[in-house]
Amino acid sequence: VATDPAIASIVFDRDARTYAVTVSVSVRPANDASATIVRRYFQVPVVVTESGARAATLPSEVAQPSTAVDLQLGYKFRVANHPIGTSANQFLAALLTGNGEVARYLTPGVSIAPIVPAPYRSIALTDVLSSVDLSASNSAAPRSDGDVVRLLITASLKITDAESVNGQYALTMTSRGGRWEVSAIDSTPLFAATAPRSGVNSSTTSAPSPSTPKSAPSTSASTSVAPAQAPAPSQTPGSSLPAVGEVPLFSPSGN
Repeated sequence: VATDPAIASIVFDRDARTYAVTVSVSVRPANDASATIVRRYFQVPVVVTESGARAATLPSEVAQPSTAVDLQLGYKFRVANHPIGTSANQFLAALLTGNGEVARYLTPGVSIAPIVPAPYRSIALTDVLSSVDLSASNSAAPRSDGDVVRLLITASLKITDAESVNGQYALTMTSRGGRWEVSAIDSTPLFAATAPRSGVNSSTTSAPSPSTPKSAPSTSASTSVAPAQAPAPSQTPGSSLPAVGEVPLFSPSGN
C-alpha cells in the first residue's frame, strides 16, 4: 500500500532533453496494517514533446536523493535535558496538536496562530540543535533577559496510530524572567556564516506564519546540551529546468 506521494526532486538533462523525476511514497505491506510505514523513492525519466509528457521507462526504485555537503548550518551544539528544549516542545505541541495555548510560550508582542484544525495527534522531539553551547558546564548560570538562541528542532509527528512523519522547525528563542520563550518561527534556518556568538544577543526575525510540518503531542522532552557537532544540513538537489519555450510543455491542441 503506497500513500502520500510527493515530488522529491526534478533534474533536467539539457543534452537528452529529459527530466529525471524522483517521487517518494509511504509504503507498507498490504496484508499487515500494523507494519512500519517506510518512505521509498522511485525515479522515472520523463520526455516532453509536442504531443505531451511521456514516461520513457517504468519507474526504478532509488535511494533517497543525496544532500549537499557544502551547505553548513549554524546549529553547532546538540541539546539534551535543557529547559529550552522543553519550551520548544510545548510550543510545537500547542501549535501542531492543539495541546495547550500557543500564546503562553511566546515572547511578549509576538503573535503566532495555532494551526486549525490541528494536523497531528502528538509530537515527539527526536533531535534539538542549538546555535549556542547550552551544555551542563554553561547552563548552571541563568541566562540574562534578552539573550537569544537559535534552535533547529527535528520531531516525529504522529498523524494516526500507524502513521507518522518527520518535520523540522527553526525557532528563535529568547530568555525572559528565567524561562525561554519563542520569538519567531524562522522562515529560513541559521547558516554558519551568520551564526551568533555564544552569549551574545542576536537580532531575531519577525515571526512568520508557521509552515506545515507534521507533528505530535508534546512529550515533555526536555533538552540540555552536550556540545556535539551537528550533522551536516541537508539540501534537496535543485532542479535545473529549461528556459520557457525550450521544451514544449503542451501539445499544439492544448492537451
